[in-house]
Amino acid sequence: SDATITGTSTQFASVLLPALPTLPAFPNPTLGSFTVNSGTQSHGPGSYTSGTVNGGTLVLSAGDYFFQSLTINANVTVRVQPTTRIFVKNTLGFQSPFLAASGSTVQRITLGYAGTTTLSMLATFNGTLIAPNASVLFGTDTSLTFTGSFFARTLEVNPGNNLVCSP
Repeated sequence: SDATITGTSTQFASVLLPALPTLPAFPNPTLGSFTVNSGTQSHGPGSYTSGTVNGGTLVLSAGDYFFQSLTINANVTVRVQPTTRIFVKNTLGFQSPFLAASGSTVQRITLGYAGTTTLSMLATFNGTLIAPNASVLFGTDTSLTFTGSFFARTLEVNPGNNLVCSP
């Protein structure tokens, strides 16, 4: 009742929603933890206890990454490939976008979150977000755009932000 729709709206008698996508099983972490404070660090696919990016640049190659917790703070650089997939089991902080390996363009990727606490998406995102157990809050006080497919227990978009859904 408190939603605002701009553009054309069509009302259907009923809507059938598909089941939420499932996340893969989380393997036991075998690669430990890392923290990026400055400079550039590259890490390969695998299962990590935790990852934190406080400064500098994190480079992730193509493949599947599993984290028990992942924190990407504001004003850092995270470079990924189109086939990079990131899955986080417990705690996810998202304050900087995933960028293409060769530039500053936001890269489309898959991000999965198995946690139950609210996930605040505080940076531009492009890709598929799967958070079947969590509420997802998009945006801050500034205008951000989130593009892709979004699956979560609940979705909330802060005023002034844009959610652009695509298959």
